[in-house]
Amino acid sequence: LLDRKIEAVISVEGTVDGTIIEKSTGQSSMMERAMLRTLSATDYNKMLEIWLTRGATGARLIKFTPKDQKETSSFDLNVEFSAPRYGQLMQNRLLVFKPVIVGRRNALSLTEAKRNHPVIIDSEAVKETAVFTLPAGFVVDEMPEAVNLETPFGKYATTYEVKDGKLIFTRSLTLNRTTVPVDKYNSVRDFYAKMREAEQSPVVLMRK
Repeated sequence: LLDRKIEAVISVEGTVDGTIIEKSTGQSSMMERAMLRTLSATDYNKMLEIWLTRGATGARLIKFTPKDQKETSSFDLNVEFSAPRYGQLMQNRLLVFKPVIVGRRNALSLTEAKRNHPVIIDSEAVKETAVFTLPAGFVVDEMPEAVNLETPFGKYATTYEVKDGKLIFTRSLTLNRTTVPVDKYNSVRDFYAKMREAEQSPVVLMRK
């Protein structure tokens, strides 16, 4: 299980400053532990920078603190970051941004139209809660509909809530270990396509 919590503040100019706290247990912690041990300090830093900038172009990694707790089969990673111009200010009254700042570091793409081999899916569970403090003078004008996908091989869901000047966004993904035959490939591709679409959906803030 990977449990991720993001606390972020959005400025009027669209800059997002925040922290990411990840707590991995079980198989997820083994993967994180392996990366920490096999990569040099420079390469580990670079891996985190690429992870950040893949979701937030121009994001800057300020500080990171990994904490390996092998005795309890857990691994913690705390990250501080800043993403200038992550949100787009339009006509000086609308501010548009995507609540999904980072993705999974081992994410599948599955975008090819056809496939010649079965898809092997590993078991995985990811939960994320992101809390965005909105800039003063702005309110949420538009936000995506909640998503709820359920298939024999996995589930994916998102929720949105506005409370006390903050946007609270959650998403969860659960995958079951399975092998999907070639003739069922479209169902897996469509699942990932809908998930990507949900994670590219923006929130629109409006100046009051």
